[in-house]
Amino acid sequence: MSRHLTNAVRAIRTLSCDQRAVLARAALMLPLVEAGLRVVGFRRIWAVLGPADAGREDVAAARTIARVVQAAARWSPARPGCLARSVVLCHLLHRRGLAGTLRIGVVRPGAGLEAHAWVEVAGQPINDSTAQVERFAAFGHLTPR
Repeated sequence: MSRHLTNAVRAIRTLSCDQRAVLARAALMLPLVEAGLRVVGFRRIWAVLGPADAGREDVAAARTIARVVQAAARWSPARPGCLARSVVLCHLLHRRGLAGTLRIGVVRPGAGLEAHAWVEVAGQPINDSTAQVERFAAFGHLTPR
């Protein structure tokens, strides 16, 4: 067994049963959402997966789910981008009754344009560092469904 696979199995063994369920769902959803964003676009994907209403603002629980989604993204052969990871994270938070706000921001480094997506709970980024997201001018809150 390769070292990478051995490390992955060890990491999975340390997860709780609920975290393993999140990992499995994220591993299935991430490539599908990444492909869906390319084929049918953000609006349609968000209409299906975006949270319908807010839930509890439990930052610690949301960060735990965010770490599991991040692990699933690292192991995914699809290499999902920040938008796919954030849409999946928002969906998984909502399924567990947790609040999550999808944020999309832009920055103009030099002559180009760079965009980034992340999730916030109680105004705190949970799948990125505060320093990372402060670089971006965020759009207003996205209205799901």
